[in-house]
Amino acid sequence: MSGERMKERVLEYVSRYHDENGYAPTYREVGRAVGLLSTSSVSHYIKCLEKEGKVTMRAQRPRAL
Repeated sequence: MSGERMKERVLEYVSRYHDENGYAPTYREVGRAVGLLSTSSVSHYIKCLEKEGKVTMRAQRPRAL
């Protein structure tokens, strides 16, 4: 799967999860949902999405997407 497609999947999952629960999923939850085994990989995609302005990280807070 391409990196762009995986970024889309991560964004779709995070958005849906947040809409349903009112808070962001953990990196492990994101990884399980989209098929990434490493939280480092999830972090990479989240950082890419943040640079593109598609997600916002709130510093020093758990589940802070």
